[in-house]
Amino acid sequence: MPGFVTSVKTRPLIIAKLEEMIRNDAVKINSNRTLRELERFIWHNGKPEAQKGYNDDLVLSLAIACWIRETTLITSQRM
Repeated sequence: MPGFVTSVKTRPLIIAKLEEMIRNDAVKINSNRTLRELERFIWHNGKPEAQKGYNDDLVLSLAIACWIRETTLITSQRM
């Protein structure tokens, strides 16, 4: 079934992958809106989320894209 389920289990994985790819300059972000959301994406009570009053939709969509990119490359290399 197409799609990606963001759950308590997958959210930390995709956020960690996004952080890794940003840290290693493996992703280039051209969108000012996404950059603004990343600036307001914080850890609050042990959970990564947007600051109160802000959104994290673009951050999470980028994180999912990074996760799928990595898992697709790994799967493709195994074939």
